[in-house]
Amino acid sequence: MIRKFILGGMLLIFSCTGVFATGINVYFNDDSVRDRNNNPLSAADYHNYEARLEFYHDTDPSDPRNSAGRLADAAVRPLYSNVGGQHKYQLAELNGGTLYVRVWHGTVAPATPGNNYYGIASHGVASGATPPVDWTITSIRADHKADVPYAPTVGSVSESMVRTGDDLDLRLVVPVNYDNNPSAGDGIREAQSFTLAITYPDGTTDTRSGSSIALNDTPAGTYRFRPTATNWYGSTVGDEVAYTTLGGAVGGSVFIFELKGSEADRLVVNSIAVPSNTLSDGTVGMASELAAYINARAGRTVVTAVGHWDAAAAQAVGVTFGAEGQIASGADFGIVPGIGYQVYTTEDINITFSGQ
Repeated sequence: MIRKFILGGMLLIFSCTGVFATGINVYFNDDSVRDRNNNPLSAADYHNYEARLEFYHDTDPSDPRNSAGRLADAAVRPLYSNVGGQHKYQLAELNGGTLYVRVWHGTVAPATPGNNYYGIASHGVASGATPPVDWTITSIRADHKADVPYAPTVGSVSESMVRTGDDLDLRLVVPVNYDNNPSAGDGIREAQSFTLAITYPDGTTDTRSGSSIALNDTPAGTYRFRPTATNWYGSTVGDEVAYTTLGGAVGGSVFIFELKGSEADRLVVNSIAVPSNTLSDGTVGMASELAAYINARAGRTVVTAVGHWDAAAAQAVGVTFGAEGQIASGADFGIVPGIGYQVYTTEDINITFSGQ
């Protein structure tokens, strides 16, 4: 009798543990799917597992043209039920990984651009013998437009003089900026990659890939930059921008530098130059004035040293500063426009020099 009771108990235990399953339960409300303006879309267009609702398991559906990997209707529709006014999909056969949900407002996975919008959400799936995950999608917006990117722009060009041995080389960093949802736009448009067409002062041309293009050991003069953004549907070219380097240190030039702070175990040398001793908002005729100018823009003391290579003396010279910005060691020296200087700071800061 005892043995039977134990055996029955064991059977009961097996029976109970059998109800635990892996996978994920996905719940939608009637108004869960919304358009790009956050207006609810008709639930009948999505449930039960209509064409505008797509499930993907471990297949990222970022490419809006492609529905390869979508879980088949015949596999999903039998798993649908309406529970208490919620649309439920009990995807118990999925084991681990990620479930992606993509919804559409308009044509599904269009091959060409048009007024078609989509939205994507994702969630982890239970694996092994763990209970299924419950995922309630309260809102998913079809706010991405299946279209070419918006036009990118050229950001603020950073210009610096970089010392290589006894030489000072001109270095430009040209950022390509991209706003995927501008205020005047018609939805989010993703960009996959960027290129920058460059026309050098001598008329030669080049094209570089990336969102931040560094041009090292470049000649002084006027450059022209034109950015391009590309995604699955094509490319959009931005406006061309002309940029003139300091060259002979004429007044009116604007230099923008991203200074990086040093740390206890990392010394960062920032190479900079000024376009003029007389700036639009201050004077930088001496090293101490340069330090004070940067500190004033930071709102606190951040400069610890300013130095440069004295070619006539064939040696490095510099001055260090204390906690209050006062000279701590070294002799103050003059700043010559267009010459490279090394600045050490305690933190990152962006500085703009506008010459007169």
